[in-house]
Amino acid sequence: MSPPSQYLGARIDQESLAEARRLLRGMDSLVERVTIRAIKKTLKSVGAAAAREIAKEVNVRIGEVKKTFSYVVPRPGDVSAAFVASGKSMPLAAFSVRKTKAGVSVQVKRQSGRKQVKHAFMATMPIYGKGMVVVQAGEAGRGSGGGHVGVFWRREQGGKRAGRLPLHELYGPSIADILSNDNVLEPVLSSSGEILDKNFAHELAFEVSRLK
Repeated sequence: MSPPSQYLGARIDQESLAEARRLLRGMDSLVERVTIRAIKKTLKSVGAAAAREIAKEVNVRIGEVKKTFSYVVPRPGDVSAAFVASGKSMPLAAFSVRKTKAGVSVQVKRQSGRKQVKHAFMATMPIYGKGMVVVQAGEAGRGSGGGHVGVFWRREQGGKRAGRLPLHELYGPSIADILSNDNVLEPVLSSSGEILDKNFAHELAFEVSRLK
């Protein structure tokens, strides 16, 4: 069972919101527009900051981290928003992996040593439509273009590998798990409110300037 996704949110400073309503008195739609633009910009900044902090903790490319992010964006009539990190486990191949004579070595956390996974192997499997069909490595298959690179393990029975198929892909921690660590999460949370207030002030100044 996958762990829950990690949700992050921030609130606009109430004094700033009151100032916006004063400056744009009678123009509630403009206040809402300022709020929506500020939140959208902040979501992108929070995502970038989270990806950087996660990449400091584990051996994974920032681009791979960002693929697991999603955003609940504000819209007219509903300015609620959220940054979401997926709770789905990351394929082990997304981390620092190397082929060895005994199998595959992997380093997930940057502060930890490499670990050996005996009898595991790396392979590219064809992808069919929306799902992945796991076949024997090297077997011809009509994929929808490209393939899925993973670290795989053959099923064991009685302490011995039971045939060539099926294959089981190996996974590491989820991005939500990593983000939940205090040393990763705190820098992101501590900056999100400040970023939101700055973006709100910038968007408010822009709208006010257009009224002059």
